[in-house]
Amino acid sequence: AILGQDPSLGNVTTAPTREAMKFSAETNHLIEKRLRQVLQPLEILLCAVVTSLEFWIVYWSRCFSLRYTDPPTAWLLVLWCLTACIALTLVAAMKYRSGKKSRAWIAIALTMWAGLVCGYSLGDRYWYEHTVNYYNVKGMASYINIDPATDKGESYMDAGTMYFKEDSRVQKETAVAFRNGMTYCVAPIMRHVQESKPGGGPVAPPSGTVDFWAVGVDCCGKKGETFTCGEVGTSLARSGLRLMDGTARSMFLLGVQEWSAGTGLPVRHPVFFHWVADPIITLEGIVSAAWEDLWLRLFGCFVGSLIMAFVLHLGLQKLRVL
Repeated sequence: AILGQDPSLGNVTTAPTREAMKFSAETNHLIEKRLRQVLQPLEILLCAVVTSLEFWIVYWSRCFSLRYTDPPTAWLLVLWCLTACIALTLVAAMKYRSGKKSRAWIAIALTMWAGLVCGYSLGDRYWYEHTVNYYNVKGMASYINIDPATDKGESYMDAGTMYFKEDSRVQKETAVAFRNGMTYCVAPIMRHVQESKPGGGPVAPPSGTVDFWAVGVDCCGKKGETFTCGEVGTSLARSGLRLMDGTARSMFLLGVQEWSAGTGLPVRHPVFFHWVADPIITLEGIVSAAWEDLWLRLFGCFVGSLIMAFVLHLGLQKLRVL
């Protein structure tokens, strides 16, 4: 009887075990099949498109007019993009922990963070290097028919754009170079040829001070002997765009002090300009260059996001992430 029961008991215990093993094998096969599924081109493309859109919003808000005219709204756009990145990260984490499909969510969250950081840093950098000067100058006063021989700088401290009288020119032959890593070049803006005293030395203009200066960086040789800053080589140029860089201004001021000590002429309220032929065209060129830079970087962001999304999908697939 005992021997007769052994086969029966063996069948009862082993049948479910075989079925469980068969079910487990089928489950593992399905999981492996899902893990080996081909990359989804639409998911990768969506990552690149959404990231590029975010990059454009952040870069534009940090580099163009909205930052100058409405700073709170510009910050609000950046915070909105930051919130989107945080939300996507949380969704990706929850789906990954619950074992649900999370590969696309992880990829888009990471590419969005990259787009946010790049858009903010590149836009902020371009703002301080270029566009902030445009908006500051546009917001300042414009003066015409300024005579550098009779007018004084203290009367035009709010000038952004200045049109000088005919015969005004940059006196290149007396330019001075001040070196501090880069070469800071300064040359006085005069009207007519500067006269000399009988005993030697230049004569001060009727205003009693030399206050209007053309400036530039690395454009006058080592000692100022070849001043080519701005559009000084153009005979039609007799206008100036105000220098707005405070750090550079301190370097130019040291150059002016050196010039004043060498010539013996007073400089009481120096005002520094970039010498140009047409201030309006020059200013509009700054904005045009900024937009060209944005579109170029947006294209680079799209290509970079596309590559990053592809690599992330491929890597997550190899890490057996659904």
